[in-house]
Amino acid sequence: MAFQWRQRKPITTNGAALVNITYTYRADGLRHSKTSHNATTTHVWNGAHIVLERNDSGVVVNRFYRCVGGLLIRSEHHGWYLFNARGDVVQRVDNVYIIRCGLLTRVG
Repeated sequence: MAFQWRQRKPITTNGAALVNITYTYRADGLRHSKTSHNATTTHVWNGAHIVLERNDSGVVVNRFYRCVGGLLIRSEHHGWYLFNARGDVVQRVDNVYIIRCGLLTRVG
C-alpha cells in the first residue's frame, strides 16, 4: 500500500483520501493539539513532559506516568514502556504483559 502526502492536502493511499489530520504547536515547539475526524485532542505539559491528553469536552482521555527522574514509564492508553540499557524504548506491554508494540530502536 503506497501512502502519499501532498502539501496542505489529506494523506492519500492509491488516490483515495484516508484522513485529514491537523496539528497545532506551542511557541516552544511542543505539540498543543491534534484534530482528526473532527475530534480534537489537547496535550497538557509539565515543562517538557506530556502529562495528559484531553478531548473536546476537557475530559482526560490519557494520562502519562513518569519516574522521579522524568522517564516515561506508563501511559493509560499505550501501556508500560520497557527500556534497554541506553534508555531507548524497546517494547510496550499492557497490564498483563502482552506485547503491544514490538522492538523499537533508535537510529543514529
